[in-house]
Amino acid sequence: NAGGVANTGKGTFSMTGGTIKNCNATNGGAVITGYSFTMSGGVIDNCKADNKGGGVTVMSDSSTAGIFTLDGGTIKNCSALHGGGVANGYDSDYNAYFTMNSGTIDNCQAKQTGGGVYNEDYTLFTLKGGTIKNCVAYCGGGVCVSRNASYTSSGELILENSASNELSRFNMYGGTIENCRA
Repeated sequence: NAGGVANTGKGTFSMTGGTIKNCNATNGGAVITGYSFTMSGGVIDNCKADNKGGGVTVMSDSSTAGIFTLDGGTIKNCSALHGGGVANGYDSDYNAYFTMNSGTIDNCQAKQTGGGVYNEDYTLFTLKGGTIKNCVAYCGGGVCVSRNASYTSSGELILENSASNELSRFNMYGGTIENCRA
């Protein structure tokens, strides 16, 4: 796991600039985080995962919740089976959290679900700002919200998702989802 950076245990990883590029892994093509990852600048480009999270995989276990905060920077041209840009959740038995305040997820693709973002069971994705654009997947070109992950939105929500029951939640307080296709 983790083609570029593995942030496990109780580690904290902050990316304020630089580039993680052309990385490959089973999960977390560029980054896999099991605790705290904040990206406020820099670029994750052309990374691939065979399973989840071409750019970033947020994972949790029984003792820690994975938290990814995107405050800036760009995740682009990444691909995976689930979550071309970001896979929020690795093990559906535990919680994982992804908050997007700013930044861009662009031109990412998933063979199955969540071209931009895939939200696994029992996870929470909150979109407060930023842009998810030009992403492609079989289901949920921009964002796919799986069952048992919940969603609500304020304002106009432009996306296809796979929320299959009332326990799925997606919070959108701003930002843009555009030119995505499923």
